[in-house]
Amino acid sequence: DATPRRLRSLLHVTLDALADRLVSPAEPPSWIAFVLREQMKPTSAYAVLHERVSGRLLDATASLVGRLTGRPADADDTILRPLAMFGPLMVFQRARGAALHALGWSDFAGERLAHVKAVLWDQAQGVLGLRRTGG
Repeated sequence: DATPRRLRSLLHVTLDALADRLVSPAEPPSWIAFVLREQMKPTSAYAVLHERVSGRLLDATASLVGRLTGRPADADDTILRPLAMFGPLMVFQRARGAALHALGWSDFAGERLAHVKAVLWDQAQGVLGLRRTGG
C-alpha cells in the first residue's frame, strides 16, 4: 500500500545506508575486501554470501524499483536498475584512493559524504527516470 513517494523514500534510505557502510569508513572493514574478491572471482563462498546478503539486498531493492516503475521485480530491466545504482558506490570503495585524490579530499566524512550521497541519489533517480526537471 506504499505510495510512490514512500517507495522513493525507502530507496533513498537504502542507498544512503549503503553509502554509510561502503563509502564513509576511513578504514573499510576487512570483510569488504573479502566481498570484493568474491565478486570479482567467485568461489563456493559466494553462493552463501549472495544468499545471505547481496541477493537479499538486490531482491529488496529490485522490489522497490519494480513497484516504482510498474515492472516485475524479477525482470532483467528491473534488476539492472539497482545494479546500476550500486555501481557508483563501488568506485568509492574499490578506487577510494583515486577518488579522494581526484577530489583533493582527505576522507569521505561529514559534508563530503553528504555531497557523495546527494550525487548518488541524483544518479539513482536518473536510472529510474524520476529525476525532476529544473534541479
